[in-house]
Amino acid sequence: MTQLFPARIAYCSPVNPAPSGIADYSEELLPYLARYADVTLYLDEHLRPTNPQLSQHLAVLPLRRLERDHRRRPYDAILYHIGNSPAHARIWDIAQRVPGVVVLHDYVLHHFMLWYAANRQHDIQRYVAAMHQRYGAAGDHIAQLMIRSRFTEAAFEYPCNEDVIAAAHGLIAHSQYVRERVLALRPDLRTTIVPMGVPLPQVNSQHAARVRLGLPTDAFVLASFGHINAYKRLEPTLRALVALRAERPNICYVLVGSVSPHYDVAGLVERSASPTW
Repeated sequence: MTQLFPARIAYCSPVNPAPSGIADYSEELLPYLARYADVTLYLDEHLRPTNPQLSQHLAVLPLRRLERDHRRRPYDAILYHIGNSPAHARIWDIAQRVPGVVVLHDYVLHHFMLWYAANRQHDIQRYVAAMHQRYGAAGDHIAQLMIRSRFTEAAFEYPCNEDVIAAAHGLIAHSQYVRERVLALRPDLRTTIVPMGVPLPQVNSQHAARVRLGLPTDAFVLASFGHINAYKRLEPTLRALVALRAERPNICYVLVGSVSPHYDVAGLVERSASPTW
């Protein structure tokens, strides 16, 4: 009788306190995945997990060990979680040497690849050359703007994900849109869709939620969520709020998320007639 053993999976992802929503995603997924497979979590060696339950469900090792561990006893699968954030830099380092299955959380990796060239390769011109090679004169123009910190929304039209897709042995996407765009670049790649799981939070009353967050209980509340930078289009939003206050003087606008070090949010608010926060 053949004895079946669970698949051995190397799982490479940020976890908290890494500044990435993918850290939350992985921490929610891993305890369930560990019920069906023998999972080893590989982390950036500079990352100290704040969730003690991770080590209760699976082995946690530094990423620098993955290449050696896989050579000595190959894993059945290696999962590399890649997103548009520096939190994935060391994961991309090892994925180039030991290809595996890429979980592509963001189709556009432009800002990550710009950061990677400047901070890991220490050669910003490699980014410029890649933009020109892949996207021609238009890509070169965008690259010249970006390296001068003239960040433009047009950068999202140049995904800079070609190297990641080319290196993958397989790819997991969260939407049919991303899967189709990946297959347009590499039709031979084995792909599948795993929908993004979103747990239902406990529902609190509106009054209790406002009291807990320190928000006025009678205000008309609007909010923007996520990393705050020029792409959030905060300036036209504030102009609209100033006009709206004539009709709704009790309006309250809340920004929820980290702030780009290159974006002066406080100064922008002061110049926009100081809406209520």
